Amino acid sequence: MNASYRKARRIIAERRAAAKNPHLHTMSSHCRAAGLDPVDAGGVGGALRSKAKSLGLNGRPGWTFTATHAPGLPVRVYRYTAAEFAAAVTAYRPIAPKNKAAKQTLAARLGLAA
Repeated sequence: MNASYRKARRIIAERRAAAKNPHLHTMSSHCRAAGLDPVDAGGVGGALRSKAKSLGLNGRPGWTFTATHAPGLPVRVYRYTAAEFAAAVTAYRPIAPKNKAAKQTLAARLGLAA
């Protein structure tokens, strides 16, 4: 790898890091950060996305890349702030006992009344 190529890669990496907002996450990644296992986080995250949409919280569009199903293909995602996530959790009314327990975990982590 020559020096100009290294320099170009470094510049691109710096620009990408500067453009990324560390406070925005998908609903599922907010759930995983709160302590839910990945499978439950995916299910609850989907329900929270639906709830956020009904509340008018659209999130910020972005892209991620798949690692397993079709490696390297871009996937459209929406990222939400912690306040938007908390609003969706507050409005979320789960029916399944597993999801009720997940909501309790999320509410406790956020300091909300479940």
